[in-house]
Parts: sequence; structure tokens; C-alpha cells
Amino acid sequence: MLPPPSVAPEKQSLADIFLSSLDLQKESDVPKEVAEQLIAIYYNSIETWIPVLGHDLIHETFARIYDGTQHTEDQVTIKIRYRLLLSISLSLMKAQDPRLAVAADTCFRQAIATSASTDLLAYPTTSTLQLLVLMCIYIWINPGSMDIWRMLGHTSRMCLDLAEMHGSDKNESAKSEVLYRTLYTLETYICTAYGRPRQLPVPFSPTDQVTQLADDPSRLLYDLARLQNRFHRDLIENGSVLTVAESKMPSSTDFAWMDSCILDIYSWLETWRACIANQGLTATTTEAIDEPPLLVWGQFQQLKTLLLAKAASDRRGKVLITRQEEYSLCRRLVKAAEALHQQSIGPIQGTLSPGHQPTSIFPLTWTWAHSVFTAGVILIQPSISQVTPEPADQALIQICLGLLNSYEMRSEKSGQGLTHCLQSLQDFHRSVVC
Repeated sequence: MLPPPSVAPEKQSLADIFLSSLDLQKESDVPKEVAEQLIAIYYNSIETWIPVLGHDLIHETFARIYDGTQHTEDQVTIKIRYRLLLSISLSLMKAQDPRLAVAADTCFRQAIATSASTDLLAYPTTSTLQLLVLMCIYIWINPGSMDIWRMLGHTSRMCLDLAEMHGSDKNESAKSEVLYRTLYTLETYICTAYGRPRQLPVPFSPTDQVTQLADDPSRLLYDLARLQNRFHRDLIENGSVLTVAESKMPSSTDFAWMDSCILDIYSWLETWRACIANQGLTATTTEAIDEPPLLVWGQFQQLKTLLLAKAASDRRGKVLITRQEEYSLCRRLVKAAEALHQQSIGPIQGTLSPGHQPTSIFPLTWTWAHSVFTAGVILIQPSISQVTPEPADQALIQICLGLLNSYEMRSEKSGQGLTHCLQSLQDFHRSVVC
């Protein structure tokens, strides 16, 4: 009698590996190859455009956990940092496997518990600030995990304290400035979606012009965030909202800066395109996006900033972006959002292969969903020349509904209701025109 054919053991998924080891406390219990893959995803998806640690420190952390490399840094700090890196990577991948959200939450809770037991986060150091910024990024991706405003407030205060403490220390000051730019960019995204003022004060080196050197993606996104904040601040200043009649009245205040800033936002994308080309970040890693993913991410950020600028200038009675241009911006934003969504649910490629660039999984958070919702609302409104949206726009509205529904399916309470609200607006408009 012939023996039964041998069956090759099935390869465990990332979710299976983590869910089977949730009770293990040793960081090195996570297989080295899997941890390497996750850290590569973190680096390419987060560190590239909102830097926190830098390549060398990430490498040192990994080597200390798995190779036992001696390091002068406190072992507790290394373990917390490692757990936060894993938690962020797993959160980015939860669209591919919802079970990874459990693994991400476990890693994050372990990091929080360790930091609380040692009172580590109470002392203002560069390492502590880095941990706090990583926590802010995780909460931004998972807003139900903690109070984002408390964490942003604590992180902002420590950032300012360190800037004052370091003074003439150029090395530490440079690290603090990088962390400041990252925190400023992150806070801008959150405050704009919430309609709240930012907490961080005037930048380290204030400038109203977009950086012309195309060599630093994080600096360019920071510059765009500064432009976005100017319009956001004008919209919410003094907590007032102008009526339609007031918005048509000429203002005695000079708002010429709006025209200049909008031109800067339009020209920003070409600088961004040159930047990612110079950095060798133009590789397309999946079939979901025809253009480089980082370029699409920059387009999405530019388009949502232009929509904010449109709202702010309209409030002042200045038509700097026409209605038809606004519709065009919304169409492009929805297409970019859809491409980024497909990138986030596509297969992970190239993370461990020599010569290949790791997959980018951009954080499609509730701030992303807010922008998609805004674009959908604008597209529902009838244009000047017709009563109902064009068929192409109706298709884009359905894409918006699909994106919001997909987000709500994998989110906590943060995005609930956006799909229902947009669908209700669409149904109401149809009932009116009929």
C-alpha cells in the first residue's frame, strides 16, 4: 500500500504568527524575518515622509533586539520603541487582515504599560519625545485607542521644552527640529479634520515660501502643512463663521496672501515630483497604482489643501478658485484616494527581496476619510450648467461611498456615520430634482 503523499506545511500569515504569540513577553519571540518585514514597511510607509527615528536608530533597535548588540541606550526605551514600530506597521496592514488590528493593539498596550510602569514619559529627552511622536502616529491611525488631544498636548509641550533646553547644541537641536516638523504636519491633518486650532506655536524657522530644494519629502510636506494651516486658521479665527451676506462684503483687510499661497500650493506638486525622483522613490510596488505611490500621496495632500483654500477664500468673498476648478479638484482627489486604498489592500511585495523597495502602505485614517467625504459632498451639489451631477461624477460619488464604507468597516467609532450622511445627501438631492 502506497504511503499518503506528503503535504507541505502551510505558511503562517502575519496575523497567525501574532495571534498565536500574544501572551509572549519577549520581543525576540517574533520571528526575525517577520519583524524585519514589519519594520521595513514602517520605514517606507511612515519614516519616509514624517521622520521620527531615522534609519540608523531603527537599525540599532532591531540589532539590539535580535542580535544582542550592546548599546548605551536604556533597554526599556529600546523595547518600547520596538513595540511601537510593530504596532504601527500592523495597524497599516489591518485592511489586508482585520485580525492584525488585535496584534497591533496588543503591541501598543504593552508599550504603554511598560512606559507607565517606569514613568519614562515624564522626563523630557529626545528619546522620550520620539516615543511620544510614535504614539501620536499610532493614535492617529487608531483614534479609538487613546485621546489624541491629550497625547498631542503632552507631546507638544515636551517638544517646546526640549527646544529651549538644547539651545546651542546643534546636534540635539537638529533632532528636535525634525521632530517638530513631523509633529506639526501630523497636528495639521488632525486639526483641519476636527476644525480646531493647532497647539504648536510659530515654527523654528518661519518662512512663507515653499522650499525650493527638492531633497527632503518631510520638509516639503511640512511646507504644505504650513500653507494649509494659514487657510485653516483664517477659517476658524475667533470661532466666527461669516454669513452669506457678510462673505460678499468687501473686507478692509488685505488678503493678497491668499492668492500667493494658492500659487505656491499649485507649484508644490512639481517640487514634490522632483523630490521623490531625486530620492529614488519612484518605483511602483503594486499593480494598484500606475504612478509612484508616494507621488499619489503628495497629490492627495495637495488637492485637499486646495479645497481648504477654496473654502477660506470664498468666505472672504474672493473667487481665487472657480466652481468648475473645485469640481475638478474633487474628481482628482477621489481618484487619488481610491488608488491609495487599492494600494493599502494589495499584496505586500518586495519587503525582503534584495534590490526591491518595500511596499508603501499609507495611513488611510479618519482625516483621509474626512477629505473623501468633503469631496463627495461637493460633487453631489449641482453645477451651474446642469441640475444633476454628470454620470462620471455620479460614479465618483459611488466610489466615495464605497471608500467610506470600507473605512467604517475597519474603524472604531471615529468614522461611523460618514457613509450614511453622504448617502442621505445624495438621496435628498435626487428627491429634490425629481
